[in-house]
Amino acid sequence: MLAAPIPLHYDFAINCNFAGIALKIDAFKSWFKRHEKTIALSLAAVFVIIGIYFDRNNLKQWGLWLSFNDFVQTAGQFGTVGAFLIAFWQLRKSKEDAAAAIEREHQQYFFDQASTCLDEMSATINEFNPLYQSVYVFLDFLSAMNELAGTFKDVSEKITPGTMRNEIIRKWQSMYFSGLLVKLQRVDISVQLIGSLHTMTNMDIVSRVQKKTDDGRYLDIFRSYYYARFLLDELHPTLDSGLQSKLYSESGIFWLFKFFFFEKSNIEPFLAGTVNRPDMRAVAPAVAALYHKYSITQSA
Repeated sequence: MLAAPIPLHYDFAINCNFAGIALKIDAFKSWFKRHEKTIALSLAAVFVIIGIYFDRNNLKQWGLWLSFNDFVQTAGQFGTVGAFLIAFWQLRKSKEDAAAAIEREHQQYFFDQASTCLDEMSATINEFNPLYQSVYVFLDFLSAMNELAGTFKDVSEKITPGTMRNEIIRKWQSMYFSGLLVKLQRVDISVQLIGSLHTMTNMDIVSRVQKKTDDGRYLDIFRSYYYARFLLDELHPTLDSGLQSKLYSESGIFWLFKFFFFEKSNIEPFLAGTVNRPDMRAVAPAVAALYHKYSITQSA
């Protein structure tokens, strides 16, 4: 025969009891922390008194009466023990304060370094013109951002949670959403590569790819990405050999850029308080297409 289930109000009462016990334990810990010095001195005094009481040399044949000299010796022992405990407590407190001061200095250093990296990223973004007709300039921009992002990642990971880290998160979000993504969305692969086309007849390729993209069944947010992908596939054979070699040899630039600015494990800690979880194909279609063409395809 199955046992009757325990009523829910019993379970609730048990949980409340455990919660009450936990609160009492926390209250005791807090009280002990506030009176730690007094408790230590009191315990030391108790042990000294017990030691004197059972020390036959300082008592008269196990009698309970102490001479004046015994009182003086007792007071001296109290003073010695008390001075030792106070000195020990002050030494430990000094070490804790020194360690805390060193940690604050380290945190300030890491904060300053991370803040400087973000300022330099913002300056690099502001200087970049997404409509400039040179893929080489675009590659230099991505490379510079990767270098700054690597330094930023190293120092920002050492900043512990608190006011400084919150400020770094705020500055990163400003750089990322109001600066970087705005510029990347304006980069057009056809404009970047136009100076490297052998003949103007290749503009027919642009029109054909545009029609292919428009006719395709793609989500609107990814349509620019597929346009850039198809365009790279069509235009790559027409590029001069020097540019082709550069795009393949420096394909790691695209991989690193994706890693630093779109990899979930890297950007998730800085997206606190936002609902945006950017997809590189939607917000940086040109970079995503270059990554697919020269990083994924080459490794495959």
